[in-house]
Amino acid sequence: MTNLPEVADWAAGIYQIEMTDPVLGGPPNIETGAGIANVQAKQLAERTAWLKAQIATAVATVIATGTGLDGGGSLDGGLTLSADLADKAIAEAGTNSLKLMTALRTKQAIDVAIDALVGAAPAQLDTLNELATAISDNGDMSAALTALIGTKLDAASYTASDVLAKLLTVDGAGSGLNADKLDGVSSGSFVKTSRSITAGSGLTGGGALGGDMTISASIATQAQAEAGTDNARLMTSLRTHQAIKALQSNALPTAWVNFNGQGTVAIREAFNVSSNTDLGAEVYRANFANQMANTNYAVFPVPANALTVSDERNFTYLVNKTLSYVEISNVNFNGVPGDWDNVSILIMGGAGL
Repeated sequence: MTNLPEVADWAAGIYQIEMTDPVLGGPPNIETGAGIANVQAKQLAERTAWLKAQIATAVATVIATGTGLDGGGSLDGGLTLSADLADKAIAEAGTNSLKLMTALRTKQAIDVAIDALVGAAPAQLDTLNELATAISDNGDMSAALTALIGTKLDAASYTASDVLAKLLTVDGAGSGLNADKLDGVSSGSFVKTSRSITAGSGLTGGGALGGDMTISASIATQAQAEAGTDNARLMTSLRTHQAIKALQSNALPTAWVNFNGQGTVAIREAFNVSSNTDLGAEVYRANFANQMANTNYAVFPVPANALTVSDERNFTYLVNKTLSYVEISNVNFNGVPGDWDNVSILIMGGAGL
């Protein structure tokens, strides 16, 4: 005996055996008419196989639970889905966003909130209606509340003086309002704007505390610094330098130099002479580091040392003088120019520093 071949398939219709169909067994084939007696059985068997596959797929489906539910699993076994309910503590706390509430838990949460609002009020005063009734029925309480409200400030009616008159008089910063104190300091310690600051010796400016002010040092002018007779003015470093210059302008040398005039001119030591220039024909130019204020300065040549008895180097004379330099020339006893190895010049006056 051979079983019919089965394929999981849903045939669109079941073949109807006609009265003219011969009764033929064997493998069915509706197109060729072979095994026509088994066509219906094959079609029904294939439908059954298809249904069985669909049911197996559905049974194997897994159901998972989301927020607020417990349980889950596949349909081929026992499956229980339950709501994830809050207990009383969770309901009263009101902080869990995943648990579900029953009517009982909702009432318990509301009762806790109401108890917190009412507090320890007696039973006859634990509702808004009872409070309203108690206030309106108690003449003394109503009158007391009305009187208390009457003492409050009406912004449209009270002046600043009225407000200050109703402030509490308390001591210390931060302990309350006090019309006589500011941050705990009494009014007697306040600085009055009528007070003023007066500039003393060596200063200028000042004025009343009611406005901005500038206090400055009273600086001496150059003339005052150089005169040195004003005992009220202050000195800056510039004025001090100018005063020193004025003192030394005629009392101290304003420039001097000692140099070797032979070959390349070389300065040995100097003051206010930056360089020497050999102009040729035994003429030298001493260039001032800081030029003179005038050309009224005096030039003192210092005779050079004679190396031998016959050495006639002793004369230096002035060629030219300007604000920026002085020019000299060296000669011997006979007036013959020469380049000497030890030449010195001293300048007095001219205020060149």
